[in-house]
Amino acid sequence: MRKYIASFQNEVQKLFSKKKYIVFLILEAVICAISILSSKLVSNLITQNSGMQFDLSFGNTAISMMGLFVNWMVPLIMMMAVCDLFSTEFWDETIKASLMRPVSRFKIYTAKISAVLFLGIMNFAVICFAASAMELLVHGSVSSIGYTLSAYLLDLIPLLVVILMAVLLNHLCKSTTMAMFLSILLFIGFNVLGIFWSNASGLLFTGYMQWHKIWLGTTLPFSALFPKIALLFGYGMVFFSGGYYLFLKR
Repeated sequence: MRKYIASFQNEVQKLFSKKKYIVFLILEAVICAISILSSKLVSNLITQNSGMQFDLSFGNTAISMMGLFVNWMVPLIMMMAVCDLFSTEFWDETIKASLMRPVSRFKIYTAKISAVLFLGIMNFAVICFAASAMELLVHGSVSSIGYTLSAYLLDLIPLLVVILMAVLLNHLCKSTTMAMFLSILLFIGFNVLGIFWSNASGLLFTGYMQWHKIWLGTTLPFSALFPKIALLFGYGMVFFSGGYYLFLKR
């Protein structure tokens, strides 16, 4: 366990040594602030000009922000992080430093995935905190903290599946550029397919990026939830095992 933790810490340090991931965190907080302040400003202007009370507030701001960040921005950042820890290291052969350590390949593989997931948690935490802080500043209160935290935690599950998909593609492609391009292409393609072909949406993991919607609020019976759980678990297992097999072969 100590070797895994040491490997995990090493992979996290690699990610955060790249300034772009810090910039992404700051950018997410700025987007949250601009969105909330602009909606408040527009509401005030319309109210003043029309003489009628008008409110463009997002309600639970942290939840409303999930449409942009959870569905698009954070998954793309995760794909980039996967490329940095897998295909880039194989391309420039810096992976040898990790493989020469007295740590099993399984621990190295899982440590890399865990580091990317931790980056995802950090992104979710910044978005949630920034949105909630701005909501408190602008509206004087924060909506449903427990519900918000539960939603972000649940949405880590489909995000992990996206990470595992990107890991598998990184082992199928010979270059970092191709791995990133293919990851983005498939992710966007699955999303577009789910939009224009509604029957496919329930069969694609991208259709469950906001996983909290089927767990919180109006709860579905377990008989309806089980196939969805099995679907995501199946995708995750296929991507994880396929990626690990190829990782062993490289």
